[in-house]
Amino acid sequence: MSYFTNPMQGTTIEGVLVSPMESSAQVQLYTPTGQLIGDQVLSIKKGANLIEFTNQQLNQGIYLLRLHVENEVFMHKIMVSY
Repeated sequence: MSYFTNPMQGTTIEGVLVSPMESSAQVQLYTPTGQLIGDQVLSIKKGANLIEFTNQQLNQGIYLLRLHVENEVFMHKIMVSY
């Protein structure tokens, strides 16, 4: 289960990921046309985890955030506004 602030303001995407176990997570950010503009690998602990993804070059608009944890993939549409 994950939750991301939407719409977000500024250059940091924040969210919460609840995990049943320790693991790693890959967070990727894409433009609507599919261009990868950010990629991070995070260490995840059991329970609630704060996810912060910072990209200084985000323009106002819609982005796709892909979160890959173990065998699960979550996609979130993120709106950036200023």
